[in-house]
Amino acid sequence: MLDTNIISELARRNGRAAMRKVTRKITAAWALFAAGLQVGPAFAQAKPSDIKIAVVQFLSGAAAPHDAAAVNTAKLLTEQFNAAGGIAGVRLNTIYVDEAGSTADKVAEYRRLVQDEKVAIVIGYTSSANCLAVSPLADELKTLTIFQVCATYRLFDKGVYK
Repeated sequence: MLDTNIISELARRNGRAAMRKVTRKITAAWALFAAGLQVGPAFAQAKPSDIKIAVVQFLSGAAAPHDAAAVNTAKLLTEQFNAAGGIAGVRLNTIYVDEAGSTADKVAEYRRLVQDEKVAIVIGYTSSANCLAVSPLADELKTLTIFQVCATYRLFDKGVYK
């Protein structure tokens, strides 16, 4: 459920324009996912009953208020899509993961999410170090990963990652 206290605090601290920017990024990520469900070749054979999505944001520490709007938007969109019957009939099973910790922890956690938890899509990452550490693994595991903030140009600087 949308936490209006956090939204109000973010609006007070950062201004409404910053909040709209974060909300637009999350909405764009969900729209990209929805479009992928519509035309994705993996779903041509048979639709799964649900699709597991990991939303990785800072849930604790000093950066948590910065990522609160993204987490609340993801929760709200998950509820709305599932209430409408999912996307193309596929329900969303969204889990929320704290980005706090070392880059080595984030790499190990990404591998666990994809291989053990069977997460099909990962959305998130704010820290540039985490983005740079996780991106080679995302390519290796061929998992759709949407870096929504990722404060670095180096991720796509040399055209290594898709």
